Amino acid sequence: MSSQTEADRIRHYCRHHKLSRPRINWPLIATAILTTESILYILIRRLAPSAGSFFLLEEVFHGVIVLLCGNAILRLLVQIYQRYAPESLRRQCRCQPSCSEYALLALKKYYWPKALILILRRVVHTCQQPGYKKDYP
Repeated sequence: MSSQTEADRIRHYCRHHKLSRPRINWPLIATAILTTESILYILIRRLAPSAGSFFLLEEVFHGVIVLLCGNAILRLLVQIYQRYAPESLRRQCRCQPSCSEYALLALKKYYWPKALILILRRVVHTCQQPGYKKDYP
């Protein structure tokens, strides 16, 4: 297949493929956040009775949650973008798969720090170059 035909196929994909609009279960997310915060609050109150150590321990626990749940948090952010971003913004990507699809693939394949680096490289560098291209994580 010639490179021109491939570029035409990718251009058609970028302009016309069906954009996913995932449903977001807000009550489930709110319940998970409130449950996690409640458990943390109880643990921290048991481990750090003084106010000064309470705030330090709270920051440590929140850091641990971000480290452990980073993939889920980033996936949720991408899904919120896919759900609520206008189609005109989402159609600006000139790569196959689209940047949001790429982000979900990278988060599925890699742990969140590496996936975040790949996503940022894709959005800032790869999609800003002229032409249409294929780019998978």
